[in-house]
Amino acid sequence: SDLSGLPTLYSDASVDTHLNTDTATTGEVLSWTGSDYDWIAVSAGATDIDGLSDGYSDGSSVGLGSGALANDDGTSNRNTAVGINALSSNTSGAFNTAVGQGALSAVVSGASNTVVGDLAAASVTGSYNTIVGQSAGYFFTGSNAIFIGASAGFNATTTSNSIAVGVD
Repeated sequence: SDLSGLPTLYSDASVDTHLNTDTATTGEVLSWTGSDYDWIAVSAGATDIDGLSDGYSDGSSVGLGSGALANDDGTSNRNTAVGINALSSNTSGAFNTAVGQGALSAVVSGASNTVVGDLAAASVTGSYNTIVGQSAGYFFTGSNAIFIGASAGFNATTTSNSIAVGVD
Protein backbone atom coordinates (compact mmCIF):
# COMPACT_ATOMS: atom_id res chain seq x y z
CA SER A 1 0.00 0.00 0.00
CA ASP A 2 1.07 3.59 -0.71
CA LEU A 3 1.93 5.58 2.46
CA SER A 4 3.47 8.58 0.67
CA GLY A 5 0.64 10.96 1.64
CA LEU A 6 0.82 10.18 5.36
CA PRO A 7 2.95 12.15 7.81
CA THR A 8 6.28 10.65 8.82
CA LEU A 9 6.18 8.89 12.16
CA TYR A 10 9.02 9.69 14.52
CA SER A 11 10.33 7.82 17.53
CA ASP A 12 10.84 9.73 20.79
CA ALA A 13 14.56 9.87 20.09
CA SER A 14 14.14 11.32 16.59
CA VAL A 15 11.65 13.95 17.87
CA ASP A 16 14.12 14.97 20.57
CA THR A 17 16.85 15.26 17.94
CA HIS A 18 14.64 17.25 15.57
CA LEU A 19 13.53 19.65 18.32
CA ASN A 20 17.01 19.94 19.81
CA THR A 21 15.73 19.45 23.35
CA ASP A 22 19.33 19.40 24.57
CA THR A 23 19.68 23.08 23.60
CA ALA A 24 16.58 24.29 25.47
CA THR A 25 17.15 26.21 28.69
CA THR A 26 14.89 27.25 31.54
CA GLY A 27 12.44 29.95 30.54
CA GLU A 28 12.41 29.10 26.84
CA VAL A 29 9.40 27.93 24.85
CA LEU A 30 9.16 26.07 21.59
CA SER A 31 8.18 28.40 18.75
CA TRP A 32 7.55 27.90 15.01
CA THR A 33 9.95 30.02 12.95
CA GLY A 34 8.11 29.57 9.66
CA SER A 35 10.23 26.67 8.49
CA ASP A 36 11.17 24.83 11.67
CA TYR A 37 10.84 24.90 15.44
CA ASP A 38 13.27 26.73 17.68
CA TRP A 39 13.59 27.50 21.38
CA ILE A 40 13.12 31.17 22.28
CA ALA A 41 13.37 33.09 25.54
CA VAL A 42 10.15 34.44 27.00
CA SER A 43 9.97 37.58 29.08
CA ALA A 44 8.95 37.10 32.69
CA GLY A 45 5.55 38.73 32.15
CA ALA A 46 3.48 40.57 34.69
CA THR A 47 4.02 39.79 38.36
CA ASP A 48 1.08 41.90 39.57
CA ILE A 49 -1.90 43.80 38.13
CA ASP A 50 0.18 46.96 37.66
CA GLY A 51 2.46 44.95 35.38
CA LEU A 52 -0.40 44.49 32.90
CA SER A 53 -0.76 47.09 30.16
CA ASP A 54 -4.44 47.49 31.05
CA GLY A 55 -4.28 46.99 34.81
CA TYR A 56 -4.27 49.45 37.72
CA SER A 57 -3.90 49.06 41.46
CA ASP A 58 -2.97 51.52 44.16
CA GLY A 59 -3.36 49.12 47.08
CA SER A 60 -6.95 50.22 47.66
CA SER A 61 -8.57 50.39 44.21
CA VAL A 62 -8.27 47.88 41.36
CA GLY A 63 -8.95 48.44 37.66
CA LEU A 64 -8.70 45.97 34.82
CA GLY A 65 -9.32 47.09 31.24
CA SER A 66 -7.90 49.82 29.07
CA GLY A 67 -8.85 53.16 30.67
CA ALA A 68 -10.38 51.58 33.80
CA LEU A 69 -9.83 53.97 36.73
CA ALA A 70 -7.66 56.07 34.40
CA ASN A 71 -8.06 59.23 36.53
CA ASP A 72 -8.04 57.71 40.02
CA ASP A 73 -6.22 60.01 42.45
CA GLY A 74 -4.40 57.15 44.16
CA THR A 75 -5.90 57.70 47.61
CA SER A 76 -7.80 55.03 49.55
CA ASN A 77 -10.94 55.17 47.39
CA ARG A 78 -11.61 51.41 47.46
CA ASN A 79 -13.05 51.26 43.94
CA THR A 80 -13.28 48.24 41.64
CA ALA A 81 -13.50 48.70 37.87
CA VAL A 82 -13.51 45.91 35.29
CA GLY A 83 -13.97 46.73 31.61
CA ILE A 84 -12.68 49.19 29.04
CA ASN A 85 -13.17 52.72 30.45
CA ALA A 86 -15.06 51.51 33.53
CA LEU A 87 -14.94 54.29 36.15
CA SER A 88 -12.62 56.14 33.78
CA SER A 89 -13.48 59.69 34.98
CA ASN A 90 -13.39 58.89 38.69
CA THR A 91 -10.87 60.86 40.70
CA SER A 92 -12.01 60.86 44.32
CA GLY A 93 -15.26 58.87 44.40
CA ALA A 94 -15.09 55.95 46.82
CA PHE A 95 -16.63 52.51 47.34
CA ASN A 96 -17.76 52.20 43.69
CA THR A 97 -17.98 48.94 41.76
CA ALA A 98 -18.27 49.10 37.96
CA VAL A 99 -18.22 46.01 35.74
CA GLY A 100 -18.67 46.41 31.99
CA GLN A 101 -17.29 48.47 29.14
CA GLY A 102 -17.94 52.16 29.92
CA ALA A 103 -19.78 51.32 33.14
CA LEU A 104 -20.00 54.31 35.49
CA SER A 105 -17.61 56.18 33.19
CA ALA A 106 -18.80 59.73 34.01
CA VAL A 107 -18.69 59.61 37.81
CA VAL A 108 -15.93 61.84 39.21
CA SER A 109 -16.61 61.93 42.93
CA GLY A 110 -19.80 59.90 43.41
CA ALA A 111 -19.66 57.15 46.02
CA SER A 112 -21.13 53.75 46.82
CA ASN A 113 -22.43 52.96 43.33
CA THR A 114 -22.75 49.35 42.18
CA VAL A 115 -23.05 49.01 38.41
CA VAL A 116 -22.93 45.95 36.15
CA GLY A 117 -23.44 46.02 32.39
CA ASP A 118 -22.01 47.35 29.16
CA LEU A 119 -22.46 51.17 29.25
CA ALA A 120 -24.57 50.87 32.40
CA ALA A 121 -24.83 54.17 34.30
CA ALA A 122 -22.51 55.78 31.76
CA SER A 123 -23.70 59.28 32.72
CA VAL A 124 -24.09 58.84 36.49
CA THR A 125 -22.41 61.50 38.62
CA GLY A 126 -24.32 60.82 41.86
CA SER A 127 -24.06 58.28 44.67
CA TYR A 128 -25.80 55.25 46.17
CA ASN A 129 -27.08 53.76 42.90
CA THR A 130 -27.52 50.09 42.07
CA ILE A 131 -27.78 49.64 38.30
CA VAL A 132 -27.65 46.28 36.53
CA GLY A 133 -28.19 45.67 32.81
CA GLN A 134 -26.76 46.62 29.45
CA SER A 135 -27.22 50.43 29.07
CA ALA A 136 -29.37 50.54 32.22
CA GLY A 137 -29.51 54.08 33.61
CA TYR A 138 -27.53 55.31 30.62
CA PHE A 139 -28.60 58.99 30.81
CA PHE A 140 -29.24 59.01 34.57
CA THR A 141 -27.13 61.51 36.55
CA GLY A 142 -28.80 61.38 39.99
CA SER A 143 -28.52 59.40 43.21
CA ASN A 144 -30.34 56.70 45.17
CA ALA A 145 -31.69 54.77 42.17
CA ILE A 146 -32.23 51.10 41.43
CA PHE A 147 -32.42 50.09 37.77
CA ILE A 148 -32.47 46.40 36.87
CA GLY A 149 -32.80 45.10 33.31
CA ALA A 150 -31.42 45.86 29.88
CA SER A 151 -31.90 49.61 29.32
CA ALA A 152 -33.97 49.92 32.53
CA GLY A 153 -34.10 53.65 33.35
CA PHE A 154 -32.27 54.37 30.09
CA ASN A 155 -34.02 57.74 29.57
CA ALA A 156 -34.26 58.71 33.25
CA THR A 157 -32.14 61.81 33.73
CA THR A 158 -31.85 63.54 37.11
CA THR A 159 -34.79 62.03 39.00
CA SER A 160 -33.21 60.70 42.19
CA ASN A 161 -34.84 58.07 44.40
CA SER A 162 -36.06 56.11 41.34
CA ILE A 163 -36.71 52.43 40.73
CA ALA A 164 -37.07 50.79 37.31
CA VAL A 165 -37.20 47.06 36.65
CA GLY A 166 -37.42 45.48 33.21
CA VAL A 167 -36.61 46.66 29.73
CA ASP A 168 -37.09 50.40 29.17
